[in-house]
Amino acid sequence: NYVTNLSTLRYRHWNVLKLWSHFPRVDVRASLDGINEQGELLRKGIRWKDVEKNFRLLRLFAPRVAFNVFPAVSVMNCFHLPAAIDRWIELGMLAMITLQNSFSVNFVKTPHYYSVQILNEEERGLLERNYRAYLADLRGRVGSPIFEGVQRELQRVLDWATSGSQEDQRRNLRKATFTLDRSRRENVARLFPALSG
Repeated sequence: NYVTNLSTLRYRHWNVLKLWSHFPRVDVRASLDGINEQGELLRKGIRWKDVEKNFRLLRLFAPRVAFNVFPAVSVMNCFHLPAAIDRWIELGMLAMITLQNSFSVNFVKTPHYYSVQILNEEERGLLERNYRAYLADLRGRVGSPIFEGVQRELQRVLDWATSGSQEDQRRNLRKATFTLDRSRRENVARLFPALSG
């Protein structure tokens, strides 16, 4: 069992694809929180083009690996998730052999200011409308197992967002984001416009 962000397929001097070929069963959970620049910001140190290249290699040389995309959903990426899911589908990440669901979410709970529970009522409504519109479009583009899995997990995000309120943490999010932006010379609001409010 592996959890990886797919930034590398090496462990020390070994190629993991060669190592995995010796096992009858290998489960890989890809801890990817976004794509492109958003994914790179959320998983500091990865390069998205390397992630895509490594997935293509995995699919080519280890097609029997059971694969699952396992994003950590936070206020940073909840609005970006449909675009990321589309890319994961396009790459074939949600169509790999899987022993469970090919897509399942995990929730960022701490620090509290990264939780989707800091969204206010208007933002939660916008998130729900975005997900509903996305699912209406997705329904005709993918088979039912993928659609049902994505629908289930996006509903889990909406349920989690409304299961408690952490709106008092919004000030802490702005402070932490400003501090990191300044030290890293980044602009989170540029990549995640929904956070600029």
